[in-house]
Amino acid sequence: MVDINIRDVNSFLRKKDKPEHEEEGKQHEALLVEALSDLDKELDKLRKDKDDMEKELGETQESLDTTETEEEEMRERISKLVDKEAKLNAKKNDVEEKLAKLKEKLAKIAKIKDELSEV
Repeated sequence: MVDINIRDVNSFLRKKDKPEHEEEGKQHEALLVEALSDLDKELDKLRKDKDDMEKELGETQESLDTTETEEEEMRERISKLVDKEAKLNAKKNDVEEKLAKLKEKLAKIAKIKDELSEV
């Protein structure tokens, strides 16, 4: 890339209309044209980099949105499973209570049967 000093440009612009500085003016003009060309190339590169970054940002945002949706769905599934687990635990406790009462009744019946068999 061509390095152009602003003072040189200002000096050229003051002298450019004088015939004795025509050759120097052409050299400066060539340098300026080359510098502008380099700047255009750099701008094109920066625009491409910007477009690439914006595309990547869009893809990242889309991925983030998908992940957030999946997370919400999983939270809902977990919530439903926790509810189902609570219902199953309650049902288990009911069955255990009924089983304990049934064992008591069976024990009473066995005791009555033993007492009757003694008579």
